[in-house]
Amino acid sequence: MKQFVFTLQSLYDMKLSEEKQKKIELAAVEKELRSKNDELSALKREFKEKNEEYLAVMAAGTDAERIKQFGVFFTRLKESIALTEKQIDALEQEKQQIVAQLVEIRKEIKLLGKLHDEQYAEYLDKRKKMQEALIGDIVSYKVTVS
Repeated sequence: MKQFVFTLQSLYDMKLSEEKQKKIELAAVEKELRSKNDELSALKREFKEKNEEYLAVMAAGTDAERIKQFGVFFTRLKESIALTEKQIDALEQEKQQIVAQLVEIRKEIKLLGKLHDEQYAEYLDKRKKMQEALIGDIVSYKVTVS
């Protein structure tokens, strides 16, 4: 009898390849997300430090030009923080999409695995029946020859 061949093996292999690719994409997005979170933390830390410096300068007394410079700085820093937060949100959404795709691919792989097991069980049944028929033929031949 022929060797067992899973009829959907190429699809199964393709799904495994897709899963591997999605895992790579997920790792890249998570790395970028960590980077952006670190960047956001640094920006917020800088905002806090400069705000303390601003309060100290204000308490000591300063001129209008210095206050204006702080105002411009804080405005730009707030814009940078907002932009980084938007980038983080976009990355979170992308991560969720990839995870959803990965879950779907895993379901398909699991389904294909079950189909593989069913086809293999059918193959084993056919093989057993053929062996029993062959044994029956051999036994009947010995009976007729004797």
